[in-house]
Amino acid sequence: MRLATDSIDLGSGLANALATSTEWFDSANHPLAVYRLRALTPLEGGRYWATGEITIRGRTRPITAGLVLEIGDEATHAAGSLRLDRTEFQVGFGLTALLVGISREVEVQFRLTALPAQ
Repeated sequence: MRLATDSIDLGSGLANALATSTEWFDSANHPLAVYRLRALTPLEGGRYWATGEITIRGRTRPITAGLVLEIGDEATHAAGSLRLDRTEFQVGFGLTALLVGISREVEVQFRLTALPAQ
């Protein structure tokens, strides 16, 4: 999965500009955040443990996350959340990090829909 780092919408032009700046996602030099799924371990009740790796700002770290997977005839849906230490990816440093009240550990929530190939 690839996410364009300049597609972040925090509800304000100033907040969006800060998020994509060199002290945060550095979108000019690192336009994508990439997640690679390596394994899905079934649990119970449609729940899975996803193991993979995430790359942000050119730094790759292993990651695990719980998710719920619903496989349908017309689409497959996945939803879950994970926690990241943003400083491991050098996201949020310098003067702006002192001015913005974001904790070191952040929760990322996701909802994905996969459609069959056309």
